[in-house]
Amino acid sequence: MTTTLSATTRTVGARIRRLATQFTACPVALAVTWIVLLSWLVRIALFPITFVAESLVDDWFPPPLKGANLFKMIATGLILAPVLETFFNQWLVFRIAARVRLLPARPLLTITLSALTFCALHFYSVSYMVSTFGMGIVLGAAFWLRGAGRQPFWIVASAHAVLNGVAILIMITQK
Repeated sequence: MTTTLSATTRTVGARIRRLATQFTACPVALAVTWIVLLSWLVRIALFPITFVAESLVDDWFPPPLKGANLFKMIATGLILAPVLETFFNQWLVFRIAARVRLLPARPLLTITLSALTFCALHFYSVSYMVSTFGMGIVLGAAFWLRGAGRQPFWIVASAHAVLNGVAILIMITQK
């Protein structure tokens, strides 16, 4: 039994390493697309948890862009928030982790810390925090997989802007 589990774990680990290698080598546009798709899959997977959280606890604060004019939505949601949040939640967290020697020894812990800071900034409701934690895991993993340079910063910020763009489109169509 333990031999089968061990072999399965090795096989899964090998597949994850192969996917990670392919992700780090793919073109920027494809990387952004993968991040966006994976973020939506994680949101869908977390939907039961967010649904329960939403039914148990009311919203604390309305999202900052709800009811804003189109210019503010675009300027904040597509430019300012993705750049600043990528700086604070990925770039800075990974730099600090590298300084205190958390990286490269514990990348999963660093990715989790990155996701926690990301969800802490999105404290509008419990369900929204759960959803953004999942998205933070994806963005943090993408940042780590692409390496610590300028390219992962702009890839993650671009993916974040696309995700915010979809949210803005949904808000506009619901008016």
